[in-house]
This record gives sequence, structure tokens and C-alpha cells, in this order.
Amino acid sequence: MSTSEPFHIKHLSSGRYVHPHGGGDNPINNAIVNLHSDIHPNMIWRFLPVKDERGKDEWGYIEHLSSGKILHPFGGGHDPWDETHLVLHRDRHRGALFKIDQVNNHIIHMSGKYVHPRFGRSDAGNYTQVTLHSNLHKHMEFRCFSIDNPNKTFLVYGAPIVGGEWKIIHKAINPTVDCTLAIDVKLGCASAEKVRETERFKYRWEASFGVENVEYFSQSASQLLKHYIGVSSPQTWEDETTTKIEVKYIRGEKNITWQYVFTVRQNDSELVFHSDLFADTDGEGNPPRS
Repeated sequence: MSTSEPFHIKHLSSGRYVHPHGGGDNPINNAIVNLHSDIHPNMIWRFLPVKDERGKDEWGYIEHLSSGKILHPFGGGHDPWDETHLVLHRDRHRGALFKIDQVNNHIIHMSGKYVHPRFGRSDAGNYTQVTLHSNLHKHMEFRCFSIDNPNKTFLVYGAPIVGGEWKIIHKAINPTVDCTLAIDVKLGCASAEKVRETERFKYRWEASFGVENVEYFSQSASQLLKHYIGVSSPQTWEDETTTKIEVKYIRGEKNITWQYVFTVRQNDSELVFHSDLFADTDGEGNPPRS
């Protein structure tokens, strides 16, 4: 993953945004970070991933775009105490690493502590300091939003890569009679429940399964894939189910039944979604045409 595009950081319960104190374009080192309702060019951030020893890029620096300074716990310690306030500083080191959990709306410091409004206030007012704390509750949720659309969630780690192909699910070669068969087929994602239960880091599109993910999947898709995504039913993007479809076979011919299958991948996360798109052709080397 490369450096993200710019975004705003919003405290969800108060509706206020993360700012450098005073809102300047080039705050001094150790400038306090607080919440404020104003929206302007000097409260824009971006994420600079830093690969760990496993090659993962979940962790990184949260950079104040106009100054190039990054978010730090005051003092830059690796294990700051609760209520340590956050500041901006030009230094880059391990004590300034964060990851952004867009499933639970948490911003996590490498110490394991979470970004909070000071004292965990739900109605944090303008100039409330932004701090670190070990508590978990609904008033310490932050979400990243597009700078072009304040209502659109921004994918800090980028959109997943979407692929798709027709796969053979049944075939009858030279049947002796014309016939109609009812066959079992899978729809949706077999791994949905497993993803929900795992404690590993998850991307925003893994937060839930349903049509709300279609927007995320379409961001990196080709025009052909967007077409297939657009004509697939909502069941495609939900938990796996089994249903029956009827297939008609013609005597003395090759009868191949295909299903369109999507693959969604981002780093080590990969999920397969079985669509409700089916087609028949006369050969295994002759997949359906778009």
C-alpha cells in the first residue's frame, strides 16, 4: 500500500473534527491536537503506511497534510499513560505508529491505547484535547471521511482488488435424451461468519456483508466487472446459502453450466462470492461471453 489520499477525521458522537490547535497550516512541534467543528484545508490528514517485519502495512504515521508533521503522544513514548494528549511533531519513530480500525471506528496507538476525546466525553466541545486511553466505549469512535464528500466514508487502506470469472458448476456430455435437472448451487460468501469471528485486523469492507459493500468493490473494478457487480442480486454479497436452479440439457450435445464468481482481495484478506449469474454453453473451453 502507498500513502493514502487525504481525509478528515471525525469524532462520531460529537460530530467534531481532529485539528491542530489554532488550525494553522504549519503548527510548531508539540502543538496540541484537539476537536473543532470547522472544516478547512488545515485539518486534513493522510496515512503513511510502515511495513512491519512480516511485510504488513496496517501500522503507519498519521500525517497533518499541510505541515508534514505527524501525530504523536506527547513525549513520543512507546507506552504512554492514560490521558496522554496527542500532539504534532516532525520526528518519525516507532512511538508515533498508529493503525486505523475502520470496522470498529477505533484509532489505535502501537501501545494498544486508543484515541479518545479528553475524559471520553460524548459531547466533546470545540478545543477538547485528543488523548490516548485504554478504555473502550462508544464515545471514542472516530471515522475518516472524504474531503470531497463529508458524508462518504474514506477507505484509508484503499479499495480492495476485485476479480471475477465464469466457473463450471455442472456438465452433461452427450445425454441420450433431452432433460431438465434441478441442481444445488451456492450463493454468497462461505467465509462471512469466519471473518466476523476472527480477531485479526479487518478492512472496512469486511465489517459487514451485504449490498453496502458494492460501492467499495466497484471502486477498483473494470467496466466489465462493474457490469457484473451491477446485475448481481444482493444475495451475492451476503452469507452463503444453497438454492436450486433448473438446467436444460439437449440430447447428443455438450451441455456446460457456468456460474459467475467474484474474488475480493486486499493484502492477506481474500474472499470468494458466488453470484446468481448463470449461463449455459456447448463446451468447457467456451465460457459465456459478456
